[in-house]
Amino acid sequence: MPKTETIRAVVEKIVYRKNDDGWSILRTDRGTVKGCVAWEPKVGDALQLEGTWKLSTFNGTDEFVFRTAMVDVPECRRALLTYAVSITEGMGEATAEKIWARYGENWPEAQDLDIKGLTVKARDCWRETLRRVAEQRDQAQAVAYLLDHGCTLNMAVAAWGRWGKTTISVTQADPFALAGLPRYGFIAVDNGIRQAFGIGDDDPRRAAAAVCYLLDENAKSGNTLAGRLWLEQRVAAICPVAAAKLDAIVSQLAADGRVTLAGQWIARSQDWQNETAIWKRFSRDGQP
Repeated sequence: MPKTETIRAVVEKIVYRKNDDGWSILRTDRGTVKGCVAWEPKVGDALQLEGTWKLSTFNGTDEFVFRTAMVDVPECRRALLTYAVSITEGMGEATAEKIWARYGENWPEAQDLDIKGLTVKARDCWRETLRRVAEQRDQAQAVAYLLDHGCTLNMAVAAWGRWGKTTISVTQADPFALAGLPRYGFIAVDNGIRQAFGIGDDDPRRAAAAVCYLLDENAKSGNTLAGRLWLEQRVAAICPVAAAKLDAIVSQLAADGRVTLAGQWIARSQDWQNETAIWKRFSRDGQP
């Protein structure tokens, strides 16, 4: 069985990438690597990848198939400068030395470099590099924050892929937002993660998340509407505290616009609106 390992690879070319799930084939300084990347990688990006080496079925060469990927940005300001220069067109190690000598630790604030010999193009590329490095540092910080709060690396990276720079603020406001990420759900957040965020058993956010999760799962199976009795039974199985005050929870969700009530039936508001639009379009009264 192939041994799982972690490698550092620098992207040299984006060979292929699917926008819907992030599946990517990248040519790197370590060879070809394949796997899902939650954000859009760029040439020059340094990545930390966990996976296994396998023989390609296409050409028989070694390739690294990874299951997790994250940016690998140096924390040391001097090392980070070397990295920044390496991804800036028209710059080399000599430029890094000049920038460090001129600005020292404050180089990330130097939007307009006062360095002799730089071309106009290099100066323009440098501004984009500063933006790119700042974003990657924000990503590393957000991922580290979520890892400290019980998330897996894949979940943390998926969260960054959805919320970007607002990842920490979104999850601080309601960690159950993580339940809406692909391949995750209420249970994944309820067992360990929400406790790390200080969410108790009777927290209203937990109760609301349980109800919304079940309605979403019901919709995925093709049922837009859920009966109150059905919902109460399902909620009791995953969040008994919520089942005890289901009416109040559903009423609040309706007031917030997150669900729609129709007698004894409940639906996610967006699903209700979509179904209503379809019905109007194809009903006799709705014909143009």
